[in-house]
Amino acid sequence: MTDGKLAKPDQDFTLLLDKELPSISQLPLQQALERLTVLEKQTRQASDAFSTKRILVTVVQLCAAAEEWDLLNEEISSFSKKHGQLKVAAQGMIAECWELLKKIDWVGTGKVQDRDKLIETIRVVTEGKVYSVFCRG
Repeated sequence: MTDGKLAKPDQDFTLLLDKELPSISQLPLQQALERLTVLEKQTRQASDAFSTKRILVTVVQLCAAAEEWDLLNEEISSFSKKHGQLKVAAQGMIAECWELLKKIDWVGTGKVQDRDKLIETIRVVTEGKVYSVFCRG
């Protein structure tokens, strides 16, 4: 991850994401994730932290909507290991996961094991990171 300082992005992807995200969200999950991964790489390499954050949050939301918890855990791990991943983007992804943990009735839906795996993934990803203080309640 970068040192957390927000530099001026080499390119601003805001308009592109405003146009692309709604249509990507309508695609089958695997196809949507492939498109989002390509966009994430472009935004990350251009140092566009806010656009990268929007993409990572969208990934979390799409996986959660499809109740693909194992896939969500894989995506969290994968994105957190990307070379040069922007701290703001990673924070947004973890914060969105944290909101899921609070919002969903895991016991009532019988998804306690999925919740525990998500907590473990978040713990592993945030371990030793400065922003983990804010996300690891």
